[in-house]
Amino acid sequence: MIPKIIHQIWHAGELPAQFHEAQKSWRSHHPDWTYMFWADAEMAALVRESYPQLLEHYLSYPDFIQRVDSARYMILHRYGDFYSAVDISCERSFEPL
Repeated sequence: MIPKIIHQIWHAGELPAQFHEAQKSWRSHHPDWTYMFWADAEMAALVRESYPQLLEHYLSYPDFIQRVDSARYMILHRYGDFYSAVDISCERSFEPL
């Protein structure tokens, strides 16, 4: 069974208004799914707690996007289900799949 979780990542702080509609589309088409929003602190905590052997390497990345790219795989490995970039809108539910 695939868990019903949607993951999205953004820098620390609030998601810019230009992405609110895309974010809302995922939540509205999947009202009974868990929605997990990840920022710098949450990603670092996940690596520290679940993948401590990778923490030094993870923290050595000079760019945020490099940490996002690696954390995305750790998030999906740890929690499962689905990741979407914040600028992607959802047109319909994934339930039938």
